[in-house]
Amino acid sequence: MITKELIVYINNKKSGKVPDEEIKKSLYGMGWRESDVKLGFEVSDRPDIPVPPYETERSRGGHKDMWDAFLHALMFISLYICVVSLITIAFRFIDYNFPNTSLPTYSRKRFPERTLGKFFESIRWSLSWFIVSVPIFTYLFSIVNKKTKENPTIRNLPSRKKLIYLTLGVTFVTVLGCLIAIVYNILDSSLSTNLVSKLLFLIPLCSFIFSYYLKQVKEDRTVVL
Repeated sequence: MITKELIVYINNKKSGKVPDEEIKKSLYGMGWRESDVKLGFEVSDRPDIPVPPYETERSRGGHKDMWDAFLHALMFISLYICVVSLITIAFRFIDYNFPNTSLPTYSRKRFPERTLGKFFESIRWSLSWFIVSVPIFTYLFSIVNKKTKENPTIRNLPSRKKLIYLTLGVTFVTVLGCLIAIVYNILDSSLSTNLVSKLLFLIPLCSFIFSYYLKQVKEDRTVVL
């Protein structure tokens, strides 16, 4: 639903030769839904249509913001569980196939008989966490994305921004640490297949997450004014 104020605003901007895209971005930044803005542009060309009352998300109370913040928190928690369990599984697999010869005691303790059964026993908990968390994260991710597209002001949630920047910081430090580890081991002439395999898995994974949320930050600056 839309209001007369919305129609007046759109008409005033149009009379001032302001491009439609700029008008839409301004309205999104003020909290208007995309569907209402679209309808507002249609009605602005037909002033004879009566305008129904409208209740914005902000006027309904803070519970909407709290619920959106809660959904974001759950999504990021499930993301962290997915990533940590996946890394654990991958590292165990690498240890199983490429044992670190510089740490023979560690390898024997983890896989005393180097059998497939022992390997699956070592990753049972991590695999369980991963299987449970992936569908939860996928579901929450789809809900959050849908709600954000319908109501761009969600991008302004302080909790969302904090979680995104926390994720960016953790992934950046992880990639930086991996690069430092590579340089250190090259200088020490102790670069092993075990270490290289782990870093080749960890760096692309963290880089992908970092790139995705960095893109979100850039979109926040253009969508929300």
